[in-house]
This record gives sequence, structure tokens and C-alpha cells, in this order.
Amino acid sequence: MGKTYLATTHNIARYTNSRFVPKGLAREALALTEVPVQAVRGLMEHPRHDPARPSALLVTHEDMHPESVFDGATGFRKVIVSADADLPWGEDARRSMGVAGMDTATCAELHFGCGTKLSERLDAETLIAAANSVGVKQIAAPGAPARPVADALAQIALVLAREDMNLSQVRRAWDSALWPRATKGFFASKKRIPAILQERGVA
Repeated sequence: MGKTYLATTHNIARYTNSRFVPKGLAREALALTEVPVQAVRGLMEHPRHDPARPSALLVTHEDMHPESVFDGATGFRKVIVSADADLPWGEDARRSMGVAGMDTATCAELHFGCGTKLSERLDAETLIAAANSVGVKQIAAPGAPARPVADALAQIALVLAREDMNLSQVRRAWDSALWPRATKGFFASKKRIPAILQERGVA
């Protein structure tokens, strides 16, 4: 839950080197009224990726380093990098994701040795067309644990299933290990990260 702090003229003047010395500030900081935090829940399970089947790879802004999820021998026939401009983010972030998407597409093409498509849409129609263009029925993607990308992928998977296509999301082993321990914010989880990575031979 969030906390409220009472702003004072003295503190603001002190930490801005007297650049700002506001008057008439509130004298009381009322506690926030917020929606209760949802109970901790496990990660959603997704259809398993079959590396033996011809596949396309979907990359979203949720995870733009697929090289650390899939090795270069996975055999993807195409990589679709989505930087959807309609997702809820600000203009600066939208421009940054566009540049990051182009960089990701270049790196993915070199790593996986196949053609790439940079898309400004994250929707089923775009993915179906891309998959059909290379004759595959399976699309793999690095896992997206939370909305808005996770919500979008869940809806896309339903449409793909009607086309006899499979959308599989793949998580790194350390993500699966860290997620159940991420219950009290970043700093509490941070203390556990080194031991978990060492257990898996990552660090």
C-alpha cells in the first residue's frame, strides 16, 4: 500500500538549495484509500514449446533479448518483433521502443539466421499472416508475466487456436524461481537473487 508524506517548506527549501520555498502547503497528509492488493498467485502456465516443430518467434517490448531464452539452433523460420504503438505508454517511451525494436530485429536476425519482420501491431492477424508466410503452425515468445502484453497474448492465443496454431510462452528458469519470492517489492527480492542464480549456475 502507498504511504503519504507531508511536504514542508523547510524540507523543500533544504533539498533544492532554496530554489523553491513554497508557502501555503497542506498541514495534514491524509492516508490513501486504495484497492486492496491481490493475493499472491503463481505464474500462469502456457502451452509448451516444441523445439522440434517449425516455428516463428514473437518478440515484444516485454522481453527484447530472445537470445537468452532460445539458442541459435532452435530453428525459427521467422522473427516478428512487435513494438505496438497502441499499448498504454507515453510518447517518449513509444519512440524508444521503436528504436529498440529495430535493434532487436537486427540482433535476432543475426542470432537465429532467419528473416525478421518489424511490426507496429501486436494482434492475431499480423501473427497469422507472418506464420502462414513461412508455413508454420507454432509461434514461440519469451514469457510475459503481467499486463498489458500478457493480456494481449492471452487474447491472441485464443484466436490462433481457432486457426489450429499454437502460441507458446517460454520463461527462463531463474524467472520461474524468482517469481514466487517476489512478494514484498524489489528490495526484499533483491537479497535473494544471488543465491538463486548461483543455484542454477548462472552467477
